[in-house]
Amino acid sequence: MVMASSEPIAIEKKSALGYVPAFMLHTYVAYTCAFLPNAIRTFLHEGHHSIATWAWVLPTCVLLYRMLEYHAPSSVLYGGSSMPALKYFFVIQTVAPTLQNPLVGDPIRVWAQFSVTAPFYAGVAYSLGALASKHQLLTKLFTFEKHEETARQQP
Repeated sequence: MVMASSEPIAIEKKSALGYVPAFMLHTYVAYTCAFLPNAIRTFLHEGHHSIATWAWVLPTCVLLYRMLEYHAPSSVLYGGSSMPALKYFFVIQTVAPTLQNPLVGDPIRVWAQFSVTAPFYAGVAYSLGALASKHQLLTKLFTFEKHEETARQQP
């Protein structure tokens, strides 16, 4: 009988287990943070005003609610110290449970980071991208045009 190693198995980027959660996360983020704000904007016919800059609000509200709702595990049998809510949601879990070793890691914490923290990051990034687009930040940063005053001063 072959025994599995007691080493925790991390999900590698190249394995099939790494692609499936990434695809699910991308699909979830695309529909919640990209499709819904655009659909609401189209529905409201706002014209030049974009609701995309407000995409961070709903994921932030969900994250704050879940952080307020979080209770650190406390027991005489629990060996570790209590974990603050910021660490619970923002310190990334590098080891996930697998079929070979389902008891490694904390699957509830992994799911909380997958369903609450990841949409928060995506909403903030989407809103920052919308603000950068609204103010034409990339054009201002990477366009090298001379001002009219400097062109007039040169003979």
